[in-house]
Amino acid sequence: MFKPKLIIIHGMGQHTADSFKEEFVEGCRAAFSLYDGFRGSSPEHFVEIIPVTYSDLVDDYRLPVASFPGSFREAIESIPEIRTQLLPGAEAAFIALEKDPSKAALLKTHGLDAFLYRYSRLGQIARERLGRAVAQAARSIHGGVQNVHLLAHALGTSVLHDTLSQLYTPPPTLADLGNLDTSHHKLGSVHMVANISRLMASSIKVNQSLVKPSNSGCIYNYREYRHRYDPITWARPFNPKNDGRWISSGDWQFEAYKLLEFDDVTDEFGNTHSLHNYLNNPRVHRELFRLAFGIEFDEEQTAQGDDRYFCQTRTQITEYMQAAFSHLRNLNSLDGMISAAAELKDFVEQRGGQFRL
Repeated sequence: MFKPKLIIIHGMGQHTADSFKEEFVEGCRAAFSLYDGFRGSSPEHFVEIIPVTYSDLVDDYRLPVASFPGSFREAIESIPEIRTQLLPGAEAAFIALEKDPSKAALLKTHGLDAFLYRYSRLGQIARERLGRAVAQAARSIHGGVQNVHLLAHALGTSVLHDTLSQLYTPPPTLADLGNLDTSHHKLGSVHMVANISRLMASSIKVNQSLVKPSNSGCIYNYREYRHRYDPITWARPFNPKNDGRWISSGDWQFEAYKLLEFDDVTDEFGNTHSLHNYLNNPRVHRELFRLAFGIEFDEEQTAQGDDRYFCQTRTQITEYMQAAFSHLRNLNSLDGMISAAAELKDFVEQRGGQFRL
């Protein structure tokens, strides 16, 4: 039976294709459990899930960097395989990130993935992997390329944006993949969960690339999902305006782009950044299920899901988070995002939870 394809890309931290697929599947199952007619369903009934990973490019370096006694820069440069892969922008990044020496340990544990993606050639390898998966899906899907969808979480949103920009912008720059065409290979939808693509942007600016839902863009629908108390999303968020500069007023009117924000917390430990916490929210999973899975909930199902979801929310944790993170609001850089991640990690672990980026 024909199924749409959903390519999923993880965020920071250690992941395998199997572990991230399982995390996504379990999040969708929890969402389905809110509705009698879908309880027990698996997302694999509706879409072919294709996980793309890149954390293995970094995994071998995590312990050596974290345990190195010197600065973040010294830790990075102590590993020849990394030192020879650094891009020219790394020098300025080291200077900016190490203005506060007290953050050295934090950078080693929380900043490695983002730094190596942005400032080393490992980023290009990650983009080539994802590009290959997208190109293969776009060129082989039955029923049209609009049946190819992508979902990315956190750092994965930057990998996704940059990959699509390179894949659709001539001349070809992703290995031997060539270019896809915005007219003949326009993808169905992109789902950016905890989007940090603007923060991580290099020469590929998110408001100038072809990764947009328009005639000249490479996708039909663009969705952003942002928890108001996920501080990892606060540094330079992507907030396009309906002014005709990014997409037309007509595309905006027909909701080709939507930003869905919310402040509900269902995780008992307050991990607002977790993919599971995002997928459990009806504002997130209903958009994903409608655009990628082809599922439309009727009024009765919508009310049922809303009621059951409301019963899971933890208002007191939301109030705690408002107070705990109020000082973080002026973030505008990579080191600010890393600091925010550390604060969220401490918040979760102080309540007995385990924090994974």
